[in-house]
Amino acid sequence: SNTWAGDDMARHLLTRLAPDSAYSVLTVRSLWSLLALRPDILKRRPDIRALARTRVEMNLDSSLLSGESRQQLASVAYAVRLADR
Repeated sequence: SNTWAGDDMARHLLTRLAPDSAYSVLTVRSLWSLLALRPDILKRRPDIRALARTRVEMNLDSSLLSGESRQQLASVAYAVRLADR
């Protein structure tokens, strides 16, 4: 199939997730949007799920996140928990 799965993009965004980055808001929004459209990525790819768990937790611990970014990352963390079931 020629359908774009988004796995590489998810990995790319997760590795660049950093609350002190100038692009933090954009990275979080892009990751959140991608996983909203393609929640199967987390289900199909335990490696990406593990990376998401680690990176999202690390970023949620930061005081530098905006309220909106924090909500979006919390939503990603919830998606990771759902995919673990």
